[in-house]
Amino acid sequence: PQAGGLAATVAVTVPIDVMATGHGFGTGTGGSNMSAAQTQRLSCNAPIVALYLDANGQISCSSSPGRLYSRPQRLALAVRDQGCVWAGCDRPPSHCEAHHLTPWSHGGKTTLENGVLLCYFHHHLLHQDTGWQLRRATDHIIELIPPTRIDPHQTPRRHARYTQLRPRAA
Repeated sequence: PQAGGLAATVAVTVPIDVMATGHGFGTGTGGSNMSAAQTQRLSCNAPIVALYLDANGQISCSSSPGRLYSRPQRLALAVRDQGCVWAGCDRPPSHCEAHHLTPWSHGGKTTLENGVLLCYFHHHLLHQDTGWQLRRATDHIIELIPPTRIDPHQTPRRHARYTQLRPRAA
């Protein structure tokens, strides 16, 4: 697909507690195991359709996705964020993926307030549990919190496009 377009569909059977905790494994349609972390990374930007199984392992019903950002929401994110929100990144909206600040698997809603745009690299860096964090400040600007190994004080960083230019002293 085009950059920032729809992701491929991957079918993985994963117990709900594995998705929520990030510990354990899922099973692909070919029978291969996939770590919970891999499953969470894939599910962040790909459709999930829950298939409910009965006692015999047969599909009894399914859910509707409702987790991915719609085209109008993606357009609103593009207008608001103007590209990847990671401090210093210059990727435009067309090269970005929508990310839930509070993960959908932890009850995060698919709303504009809970969504931001991240380029592929920064989106996956954030999901690799490297210590980087994103948060929305009280003025609604996204702040990037570095891990303590990079900044012991974890001073929040903002993208330059969100900071107002201040006049310099003459």
